[in-house]
Amino acid sequence: MEKAETFFETEEGRTVLVALERFVRGSATGLALYGGGTVAMSVLNGKLFSSPGHVFREALSVDTLRFSAFLGAFPAVYKLAHDTLRRTRPGKGGSNSTIAGAIAGLTMFIESGKRRRTIALFLLARAANAFFSTLVRRGHVPRVRHCDTAVFCLCTGFIVYAAALDPELLPVGYYRSILRWSRGWTDKGLAHTLRRTGTEFVPCDLHMHPGSCHAYTLKDTLRSWPSFFKMYLPINLVPVLLFKYKQLLSRPTDTLTSLFIHTVWSGTFLTFLVQIAKYVICVLRHRAHKPPPVDGYIPFTAGVLCALSVLFERASRRRELSMYVIPHFLNGMFLLAQRHHVKTVPFGSILVFMASTMTLMHAYERERDSLSNLVKGILKYLVGN
Repeated sequence: MEKAETFFETEEGRTVLVALERFVRGSATGLALYGGGTVAMSVLNGKLFSSPGHVFREALSVDTLRFSAFLGAFPAVYKLAHDTLRRTRPGKGGSNSTIAGAIAGLTMFIESGKRRRTIALFLLARAANAFFSTLVRRGHVPRVRHCDTAVFCLCTGFIVYAAALDPELLPVGYYRSILRWSRGWTDKGLAHTLRRTGTEFVPCDLHMHPGSCHAYTLKDTLRSWPSFFKMYLPINLVPVLLFKYKQLLSRPTDTLTSLFIHTVWSGTFLTFLVQIAKYVICVLRHRAHKPPPVDGYIPFTAGVLCALSVLFERASRRRELSMYVIPHFLNGMFLLAQRHHVKTVPFGSILVFMASTMTLMHAYERERDSLSNLVKGILKYLVGN
């Protein structure tokens, strides 16, 4: 007499087991990223040694657990939905992945409300990139050279404008990062020099930097490059450890040399991005020689010009950087619309996230070449082949 097949030996049971495995992997990754990032930042700012208990409580906070659960639930629900649709709707792989992506997008309800819009806009930028890349590959839309650079310049122009004149258009953490990267800008200094209405011109050396604008820019450019190199080293190292560890083990010298060269160019990019923005604002302010607040075209022009430093980066990296700034631009536009009393859609962030995951998961299953290496690597790690 043949032994009865248990549930986990059936196709449905194997799907459940794979979904559970992906939930565990995704949750562990979320815990490592969010909690580990909290601990790493506390090492850099010294809080780990002054108040370790507080740091570890923050690393294992409700926010961390929600992010961890979301990152585990998305690939698990996608696997369950996709395999179920594949069995019930054979031969419809494209629409199955789209529907499964929408269903998996509902896991965004697990996430904290304060992060939903950020994550949704992050994915929206990448979904739009996948959509237009597919149109270009199919010949429906002509390829435009340096389109990613133009997008980066436009968005950076807005970001520098917001940082200089209207920081409420930026997330608080991102605005603080801009001040930190600027190596000298402070919220108080920007308010006195650029924002608050005054009766006479405010020299740069009162609140922005010591001494001459020209001499300061030259000295600070040389001083800032090492710190930006050190900042980019772990940023460039993490994808290698996550997605290229086999290459690192088989060809360590080539992999580490490539990592070093890319980090040099990334450090150079950010150095010139920051210094050109600051210098152009100084030059245009002195040329206008008007009391504050400064005209909006000054920081916007500075942002557009400094963004040209993205040409130091390789082409694939330029595209990824443009995908990074687009969500901040869209978020700022959303906040401006709210100021003008434009009505928002209930659960709009969830709907945007679902629309984005529909596009991305369809592209991952059917048009994988339309996705950036970063997105492909993340989806391959979480969702599998």
